[in-house]
Amino acid sequence: MKLIDFGEDLNNYLTDEKRKISQEHLYSVCKIKRQHETCKYIFLSPLGYMCMKNTPVRKEIDRLAKTGQMTSRSDNCDGIEKYEKN
Repeated sequence: MKLIDFGEDLNNYLTDEKRKISQEHLYSVCKIKRQHETCKYIFLSPLGYMCMKNTPVRKEIDRLAKTGQMTSRSDNCDGIEKYEKN
């Protein structure tokens, strides 16, 4: 697996409880473990699965999916928690 530098902001999003995905949502909406049907914005953090769709790393995730560097390629909902610049 290729190491990708998303910058300092990533840690803030991976520890934000508001981005945590419930088990029900993870299977019914994010479609985890369904290869190409799985949402590409799911990240695993120490807190559990997190939604990274509405964050600054979205462009890099989209690029990786488009170039075939990710198995997960779907965009299944509006995302959990909106990104707000401070």
